[in-house]
Amino acid sequence: MIPRKLLSCSPLDVDRLVKHFLNDITGEDRRLRFGYEVKDEVIDTYLAKSLENYGIKSMWFVIEEGDRFIASCHVAYDKKSKTAELGLTVSPFYRNQKIGQELFNRGVIWARAMGADSIFMHCLTENKAIQHIASKGGMTVVTIDYGEKEATIKVNKNFMAAGAEDAVMDNIAIYDTIVRNQRWFYKKFMKGLLGH
Repeated sequence: MIPRKLLSCSPLDVDRLVKHFLNDITGEDRRLRFGYEVKDEVIDTYLAKSLENYGIKSMWFVIEEGDRFIASCHVAYDKKSKTAELGLTVSPFYRNQKIGQELFNRGVIWARAMGADSIFMHCLTENKAIQHIASKGGMTVVTIDYGEKEATIKVNKNFMAAGAEDAVMDNIAIYDTIVRNQRWFYKKFMKGLLGH
């Protein structure tokens, strides 16, 4: 599964992203993602604000299965400090399939293409999954406060190569999404046709 960049704020994509967070990222998962208990209204505000800042300031990558998002990566880029922050979510049923690592890698490519010197992620001490993804992606994980860690990585300066890689990955992701969705719709159609 290859992460697809959300290129526009289409109502369908916004709706699917909101559903992904509200239905799949709940309770303890939400606390691990944001660092504290987060109510639905805060999720709505967070998504609205980050989607409003598409372009230079932020980007979303998603992995979809059929008509729903099953994983997402938000990359917020600060042009002044040349730093980027990554945040990942993966629906419970799809974990341990390297989806988080794919999203992480895709977010890093985009941040490099934007000109980031360093990338970081906040993670709670008990969030071993995100620490594993960060370590595997070459990040250094350090404790910054009781119960909280930060993972950082310095990126190489070849922005042109990263920009080309970003463009190639966009095209591959679009093709991959089309093929997988056609397969999903075909299976759904055949189930309906055969009455299963």
